Amino acid sequence: MDSVCQAIDQVDYLPRFFNKTGKSYGCVTTENVLRVDSIVDRVISGCDDLQVASDDHSSTLQHNKSTQPYLEQGFMRILATILMCCLPISGQCDDAAECRHQTIVVRSRPVIERLPLKVIDPIDVVITKFGATVVAERQAGIVFLLSEDGQTSILAQDQVGLSRVANSGVTGLHSLCSRKSSSTIHRITDSGFASEFAELPFKAAGLAAGEAGGIWTTNSTTAEIIYINAAGQRKTVKRLNERIIDITADDQGAYVLKDSGEIISVGSDGSSLRIGYVSNGKGSQANSRIQLRPDHQVVALTKAADGSATLQEPQAKEGEGRPVGKVPTGTQAFAFDALGNLTLANPDLRALTRVTSHFTVPCPHCGKPVPMTLSPDAPAPAAKRRSF
Repeated sequence: MDSVCQAIDQVDYLPRFFNKTGKSYGCVTTENVLRVDSIVDRVISGCDDLQVASDDHSSTLQHNKSTQPYLEQGFMRILATILMCCLPISGQCDDAAECRHQTIVVRSRPVIERLPLKVIDPIDVVITKFGATVVAERQAGIVFLLSEDGQTSILAQDQVGLSRVANSGVTGLHSLCSRKSSSTIHRITDSGFASEFAELPFKAAGLAAGEAGGIWTTNSTTAEIIYINAAGQRKTVKRLNERIIDITADDQGAYVLKDSGEIISVGSDGSSLRIGYVSNGKGSQANSRIQLRPDHQVVALTKAADGSATLQEPQAKEGEGRPVGKVPTGTQAFAFDALGNLTLANPDLRALTRVTSHFTVPCPHCGKPVPMTLSPDAPAPAAKRRSF
């Protein structure tokens, strides 16, 4: 009986134990939960002692009747305390150390979905900073915009020879239309108005948005790397001795994928640095694209002789990249969103596919976004035991 009463008395201390500042019951630690388990264990232990306290049934019944109000009151108060401590509370955490916002890893395969956009020959895809998907449909000569809520609109049409799209955070969306011996870069507004940004007297390969609204591209014949500033002024930054497959860029400069599988970085001053190598395909199965993840890691789309396609990160050894994932045969382009989720454009399947493995969920204590990742290689969750 004494153990029951002592355990019940400690329930009055639980709110003060969980709430160090007296503001909320939001921050729950393992130590706190174990304290609750310990108290509940003592209550249950006290009940067991009462049931075996006497061999005389009448005596046991008398004990049960006399202690019933205490037991009911104790269990209800413990239950209410546990619920209050575990409820998701929005607002500010009582103790910042309790709210570390570490990445949550869930053992699961990625979520794969086909985007609700009918396409025939999707040649390129980019994701804007607002999460919208821009698609270059080569056969129809149309640039589509697919919003986050699934609404489709046409940003530009009559884009003959459409081959690339690039989105600049400063100057907006651009498209590349290449012909046999010349190319045109269009600047496209959000309202769907397309104007000529630059006329190039060569067939360009690749299009990327750089710093201050500038655009990077390459000459497919002379292997020259071209930079065009926001005003449309063009300059040759560097000339390589090998055919260029594709180009991407960030605020630091451009990244170029060469025919051999070598990847280099190029600054606006013409300086260059070898990043590494990926596997190199030949002929009709040549590598096609290069992109940057949100962490600025370079990823290339490589194709083998059997037609299989793989995403690879560059490595130091020539001819060998580090595979990061297989993609469907026929994949022509890919893009990453701000979280690192992948969108694939596949003309063979006439489809756009999104692979989602990164999310953000609100912290139950302060409401701040916490990263969550789905991974089939994550360790299986340990079996949970309850003490009551």
